[in-house]
Amino acid sequence: MKRPIVAATAKRLGVPKSKDALGYVFKTMHLQHGGKLSLTRLLSGHLDDGATALSSSGESGRVSGILSVSGAHDSKRAAAEAGDTVALGKLDTVKTGDTISSGKTAPASLVKVEPTPPVLAVSIAASDRKDDVKLGQALLRLNEEDPSLTMVHNPRTHDTVLWGQGEMHLRVALERLRDRFGVSVKSHPPAIGYQETVRKSISQRGRHKKQSGGHGQFGDVGAGDQAVAARRGLQV
Repeated sequence: MKRPIVAATAKRLGVPKSKDALGYVFKTMHLQHGGKLSLTRLLSGHLDDGATALSSSGESGRVSGILSVSGAHDSKRAAAEAGDTVALGKLDTVKTGDTISSGKTAPASLVKVEPTPPVLAVSIAASDRKDDVKLGQALLRLNEEDPSLTMVHNPRTHDTVLWGQGEMHLRVALERLRDRFGVSVKSHPPAIGYQETVRKSISQRGRHKKQSGGHGQFGDVGAGDQAVAARRGLQV
């Protein structure tokens, strides 16, 4: 399958004519030893390694490495031209879906990314409590790579809930946490935070009896007896 000619793609997206480099970040990857890579297709201009890139979200970063990627292999290059698909290194403030430019003003967003709403959830926790912080960082990176994954903290059950597109999607996400980020997790179906509502008032009577030497302890308290119990030094 041939990719569209860059001139046709630029025309379809309404890329303005300029000498500045303009590209679209379509995927983010976090390598174990290589840091963050922003996979980008350059739609116009010329981008040099070390250039400053401004994103459509208003953030800026310095390109630290331009790589040609082919499967598991990559090769470093000094620059990229319009039509090239390259990986840009260390753009920590740039995220998937951003439009980037080498100009002095932030570019307009060319493509709007709307992640598919999640449909299935699983509660997760680090297998070792000392990895709780590491798990949180790994989940943030995982969400950068795949915006269709959503992490939610359930305040009722105090669980971290991972939402995805289905069972296989969630299984792959947990494998990535283990294999790429070094965090082993345990999972279970999300708990339901049941709530109870007081529907009517009732009367209750309680009796306390304890033989602890001497006269011992005795109390018999019902509705309206709290004041009497307090005068006698009993705790209601």
